[in-house]
Amino acid sequence: MEAEEYVYDLCEKHGVPASKILAVDTSKRLIDRDFMFVRYIPSKLMSEIVLGPQDKARICRDIGVATAKLHGIEASRFGRIAEVKDGGGFALWSEALLHELHEWERVGVPSALFAKTEHVQIRQLFQKAVPYLDETKEPHLVHADLWPGNILICNDTAKPQFAAIIDADRAIWGDPNFEFSSIRWTYTEDGFWKGYGRGLSQSREARIRRGVYTLLNRLWNTYVYSCEYNQPEKAISEQNEARNQMAELCELLN
Repeated sequence: MEAEEYVYDLCEKHGVPASKILAVDTSKRLIDRDFMFVRYIPSKLMSEIVLGPQDKARICRDIGVATAKLHGIEASRFGRIAEVKDGGGFALWSEALLHELHEWERVGVPSALFAKTEHVQIRQLFQKAVPYLDETKEPHLVHADLWPGNILICNDTAKPQFAAIIDADRAIWGDPNFEFSSIRWTYTEDGFWKGYGRGLSQSREARIRRGVYTLLNRLWNTYVYSCEYNQPEKAISEQNEARNQMAELCELLN
């Protein structure tokens, strides 16, 4: 939550609509967990409302503008927000991603999901991608969970309006393209890209980087659905998607 508080502070300073924190406590003296109060925004989640084509295009454009501002915020090191804020982080983007992979392995993903040989292949793919990952020289702020369920829409006005980006607890300092690997809803929204100001590069190097990001997110999803949400069917779906991504990366890297 300290990281999330810091991200919202940065958003406010850079004109990115986001949650406004009223109070946060991480001391665990009052209750045995961190907690946060945020200012209420009269709105609904974008995932819960139906938008007409024109309203959706306009709102997606506004989200694109906000995302571009978010990605324009820079830091001196790569890695998770709290680690960098406390003086840690990594000098190289590849080091930050390898750390994420090691953390995924450390939490104890059920062995039934991936065989040992697959673990070896995953590590090899990450290592082969290092030179391409390290073409990213500057750490930028990435929300890392930007989907309609984390976007608020005000719909009590004459026209629905984009209100705020929320739930920045997964934010990371890294390549802005990391944003477009976990949630792909933006890929099909022309309005978003008009607001964002530039499209995705289709160069081999860019596709390799996005392939690594997508694979990492699929791996984390297998853990979340299996171990935290107890949704084995979704865990298996993510497992299969991870394997598909491994095959795509093999082709790109060979």
